[in-house]
Parts: sequence; C-alpha cells; structure tokens
Amino acid sequence: MGDGPCAYSLKAGAKLVVIPRFHPGAKPEDRERWNQKIVRFGEEFPDAVKILGDSSINTDHLATLADGVFAATGSALRAAAFAGKIPLCVWTERLGEKLKAESGMNIHPLAAGEAAIGVGRPCDIIKLINACGGDIRQKQKELLTPAPFDAMKAANAILAITK
Repeated sequence: MGDGPCAYSLKAGAKLVVIPRFHPGAKPEDRERWNQKIVRFGEEFPDAVKILGDSSINTDHLATLADGVFAATGSALRAAAFAGKIPLCVWTERLGEKLKAESGMNIHPLAAGEAAIGVGRPCDIIKLINACGGDIRQKQKELLTPAPFDAMKAANAILAITK
C-alpha cells in the first residue's frame, strides 16, 4: 500500500524499516499480487524491508511501536493514533469508492478529524511527518483522549438503579 511513498522517501535518503503485513480478510489473489510487489520492493531496498513470517505478531501492537503506519482503513491506523504515532492513511480513488459503498463515508474518520495524514500520491513521508506531526498529535489528544472517569457520578448512577 505505501510502497510508492516509502520508495520516494528511501531514494531521498530516509532511514525506514518497512514491515509489510496483509489485512486478515485479504483475498488470496490480492495477497499474491501484494506479495509480488513486496518481493520487488525488497529487491530494490533490501536493507529497508523486514518480513515477519510469524503471523502471531499482532499488527496493531506493531503499529503502537512504529513512528508511522501506512494503511487504508485497518485497525492499525487507530492503534497508531491512540498510541500517539502518525497514521498515514493511504488513499486512492478505488479505496474511496469502496469505503463509500461500505460505510457511506468519503474519507477515513481519522483523516477527516485531522488525526491522520492522508496520502494519495508518492511523497517524502519523512518530510510530511516532520511538517504535520505536531498538528496531528495535537488533534489526536483533542479527539482521542477519553474523558476522565468520575467515580462519584458512577456510584450515584449505580445507587439510583438499585433503589
């Protein structure tokens, strides 16, 4: 998904480690097509690609450790955002049509709330993260920080229904 921007950034001298993962619901034909792209990308940038063959490694956990996470609509974007990392929401016209058909939405909710960076074409992602990262993290704090738990309010609500 993010091979174009990753290649662009690597050619510009960025230090990246790319850990390609498939969506668990990916169709076999899509997995094969993506696997071929991963192999070609790995041949071009052998020091930047790390293949994790162990499928028990949870992608959402990896997302919380990464500086940036490329995905289209998956839970890894949310995991990255909640961990204060930079979600890079890959966006194409075809993905937009699919999301619209499935959910009625025109854009990923994190990108709509400015808590993720929308990436629709190859660009230097390191520059993009450096330019937008502070604003993205501020929006994440505003939108994703849960309201504090009010123990007294909860106790009163419980007592009210027990009477």
